[in-house]
Amino acid sequence: MIKAERSKIELILLWCKRKWGKSKFKKQYPKLRVYSKAKGTYNSSRTSFGTYNYITNTINIHICHHKSYLQLIDTVIHEYKHYLLDDKEYKRIEKLMYKKGYSPDYIDDYHPHEKKSERLAKVWSTKCLFELRKELYKKNKNVK
Repeated sequence: MIKAERSKIELILLWCKRKWGKSKFKKQYPKLRVYSKAKGTYNSSRTSFGTYNYITNTINIHICHHKSYLQLIDTVIHEYKHYLLDDKEYKRIEKLMYKKGYSPDYIDDYHPHEKKSERLAKVWSTKCLFELRKELYKKNKNVK
């Protein structure tokens, strides 16, 4: 687990806001919730690094599962992409996938919004790390 303060995650989120702006589908930027301890899993095969809640417009980050800043950046960008996408379209596609008999785990992995979010994170995570590296690795003056 990396030792990242909330301020470091806010810095990554600010980078996303500057890079992609506000969603066409939401009036507000997403709220951020950071969890140092996470319980449960989001599907049967792995623990959750982060989630985006369309209803509350909240990005949830489970810091305890991240091993590096690159992994943390990847998660924030991934969840930010979910914020940028249309939640009504997500639900419509999800419903169609259920109708075709796909399992929840399959839908979690292969939903088109999931794939778009993964691609964006893959393309931009290293660039974000490069641009923010000095601030991310800077020691917090309040920590001894």
